[in-house]
Amino acid sequence: MSRADSRIGGLAHFNRGGNDMVKGKRTESHRDRKLQRRHLIYYLRVFERDSGRLIGHLVDLTAEGMMLISETALATDKVYALRMALPGEVFDHEQFDFTARSVWCRPDVNPKFFDIGLTLLNVEARDITCIEDLMQHYGFND
Repeated sequence: MSRADSRIGGLAHFNRGGNDMVKGKRTESHRDRKLQRRHLIYYLRVFERDSGRLIGHLVDLTAEGMMLISETALATDKVYALRMALPGEVFDHEQFDFTARSVWCRPDVNPKFFDIGLTLLNVEARDITCIEDLMQHYGFND
């Protein structure tokens, strides 16, 4: 299925096809997940903190990790210093800095994209608050 990528106030919005099911069965990553993932309405941009290079767009999120969609593959089992651009209408700061380890990277259902799984590292209370606010304001009510 295709994705429509449009910019809305600095946010990317994708019309995503696909889900966590493969031939009617839940994927291994879904069964092993401790926390429920929240799929987001807007796909916020995530950058490499030092270089400013766009890594991808946030697809879903938990307090322990996230999934990005990207036009380029990302090396796995590597720690990244990242920055997420935050929407000004909800947050009083423009960005959320965090550290994450890439756990997996695989082709998306659309061959032009890659799905990237990240585990958050050194998560502090203020980080949890930011993540919860993101899920509350931009998560689907599923």
